[in-house]
Amino acid sequence: MVTLVGLITKHGILIVEFSNQLREQGEELFAAVKHAAVLRLRPILMTTGAMVLGARATRDRHRRRR
Repeated sequence: MVTLVGLITKHGILIVEFSNQLREQGEELFAAVKHAAVLRLRPILMTTGAMVLGARATRDRHRRRR
C-alpha cells in the first residue's frame, strides 16, 4: 500500500513538472495541466498496472506456500 501511495505521488509530481514546462512555453494554466495529464496517462496506467499485477502475483505465490 505504501508503494502504491509513493507511485501515485510520483505521477502527480511528473504531471506538475510537465505542466510547468508547458507553461514556460506559453500555454495557459488549465490547458497546460490538461495537456500534461493527457501526455502522462498511458505511462501512469502502464506503471500502475505493472506494479499492481506484480504485487498480486507475489501475494498469490506467498499464499500457495502456506
